[in-house]
Amino acid sequence: MSASLNILALAIIALGMLVVVVLLIYLVGRLNQVEQQTRDAVAQMQTTPKAVSVGPFGGLSGKKLWDVMVGKPLPDVSPEQIEAARESYPAVLYRHIVQTFEEGVADGKKGITGNPKNPRSVQTLRGKVDSWLPTAQLQTIYQCAQDVAAGKSPDDPALQQALELACMELHDRCGVPAEQDYVQTLLLPMQSTAPTESPP
Repeated sequence: MSASLNILALAIIALGMLVVVVLLIYLVGRLNQVEQQTRDAVAQMQTTPKAVSVGPFGGLSGKKLWDVMVGKPLPDVSPEQIEAARESYPAVLYRHIVQTFEEGVADGKKGITGNPKNPRSVQTLRGKVDSWLPTAQLQTIYQCAQDVAAGKSPDDPALQQALELACMELHDRCGVPAEQDYVQTLLLPMQSTAPTESPP
């Protein structure tokens, strides 16, 4: 009788130990699963790119903005940034050209010879941005303004051609159609301010 009780007790103990072992294996498996899920979540957070604040110019400015407009591939610029910048860029280009011409006129009237500001802070209806344009074209626009301010006739064909060519090169390079005639809007209005010769 006692032997049977001993065997029964041993069987119960063995069964209890088996249940404990199974439970431990289950718990260890669950812990490993939770740990792996945590690691995956952390890895995903680290590799997910941060949302880029896309303003009216896609967060771009200066030479980087110009490079994007002329199609130069930049690895840290998203398609959303490019689209936002391209929508607003015509006004930036126009204002930069106009301000450069105005700077040339002002310097020419003072007898100052220099280089146009570049990059330049440009104010548009969508906000302010630093704009950079190629030096060669800017210098031509600035010089045309200086020449007419110093007394050269706005009707001079060479002067008109130089201004128009410089402006069209800028528009063509960045793929922005010119919606205005720069000779008409910038140069010819200078006729009313050009110095006139006194009669003998």
